[in-house]
Amino acid sequence: MKSLISETFDSLKKKNKKALIPFLTANFPTRDAFLTLLHELPSHGAHLIEIGIPFSDPMADGKIIQQASKRAIQNGFSMAQCFDDIAEFKKKFPTIPVVIMTYTNPVLQYGPDAFSSACSANGADGLLLVDCPPGAQDHVFSATPSIDMVRLVTPTTSNDRLTAIKSMMSGFAYYVSVKGITGQKTPDLDSISTHVDAVKQQLKLPMVIGFGISNEHVANQMASISDGIIIGSAFLKPFLFAEPEKITTVIKEQLAFVANISHHINNG
Repeated sequence: MKSLISETFDSLKKKNKKALIPFLTANFPTRDAFLTLLHELPSHGAHLIEIGIPFSDPMADGKIIQQASKRAIQNGFSMAQCFDDIAEFKKKFPTIPVVIMTYTNPVLQYGPDAFSSACSANGADGLLLVDCPPGAQDHVFSATPSIDMVRLVTPTTSNDRLTAIKSMMSGFAYYVSVKGITGQKTPDLDSISTHVDAVKQQLKLPMVIGFGISNEHVANQMASISDGIIIGSAFLKPFLFAEPEKITTVIKEQLAFVANISHHINNG
């Protein structure tokens, strides 16, 4: 039986469409604003949604998402509440896949078995453990058939490494388009296109590209060589500098930003 993530990519491919995956930090900029964004994104062109668990010591996240995580923690983030929020979202949008992005430490703190059970019980469709090597996965997360294990692939990932990890991947592969952390550099089409194609051929999974996609031009370029794109830092950044009374306006602006990107990668 195919997962919801696989079904979503199959459906998009039949329509000659590319997936748009916005990234949200749970509980940011406020819990109410997070919930508004989460529930509005499907009607603004999002095909899947990635939710980041706030963490104080990230490895892959750049300054924008680091600051978003810090604020979310200050806002009183709790894992249990996040799972409740995902469950409520899935009741309303059962066909929109949700991918949780986190690090090993929060999973261990919550309890690996409890985390795995909560993912399944509350409707999470995929999990990306950024800092967990495939060989250590079984010690951190008890994989279930209902949860796709998404993994990062980078411009420096070798064929031997792909061979080692491809049996431990499902749903889609997340191609990191630049060396470094999120939101710091703009990806270069020429420098990654050949490698992206080779990776897709070897993995036989949908490939989405993230890191550094900040405008419709870059979005179009990255969508042209992949099955979809992820937008995180560019989506969240305006909320870091918005006055509390302006949050509603920024929500509208950023939802329009997502809708515009979605339109451009599929109709532009």
